[in-house]
Amino acid sequence: MSDPLTSLDPPAPDFARMRPVAPLVTIGIPAYNRPHLLRETLASLAAQQNFADFEVVVCDDGELADTRLAVEQCGLSSIRYYVNQIGRASCRERV
Repeated sequence: MSDPLTSLDPPAPDFARMRPVAPLVTIGIPAYNRPHLLRETLASLAAQQNFADFEVVVCDDGELADTRLAVEQCGLSSIRYYVNQIGRASCRERV
């Protein structure tokens, strides 16, 4: 087990909602300084009524406060948000 003080993974944000059972579909969204597009994407996913067995993983490379705010306010029940550290791959490692 790795030491939490030296771990490369940041702690999960307080609004990360983990499901007890893995979903059928995972949607990975890389985000980089375009929170208005992320809001549209998340709103579209939240409006889905025919399929609900999915989770969303947002990987932020830009660290804009508006990007985090878009995730916090999206209303999805199963979403995870990560801020990538410099030199790490984006969604590939998180999904």
